[in-house]
Amino acid sequence: MLCNLRENNKAQCDEYWPKVPGASFEWPKGLDNKELRVKLENECLIEQNLTERIFTVEKKVGEAFEKKTVTQIQAIYRF
Repeated sequence: MLCNLRENNKAQCDEYWPKVPGASFEWPKGLDNKELRVKLENECLIEQNLTERIFTVEKKVGEAFEKKTVTQIQAIYRF
């Protein structure tokens, strides 16, 4: 991530990942026909200000879902 969710009391980006390992988000929200699923597989603190998250991302292709694993590194710094 290149920014915090909020900086200077302003939204900088949306949280597109679930907060609890094992939980998932689906898009578009509120519709029966989901196109994308993001599942948080694991989250760990690498260092004091560094978090690593492992996701499974599934994109609908025809009637099936194509699956990929994504690693996110988030650095949190307070200025």
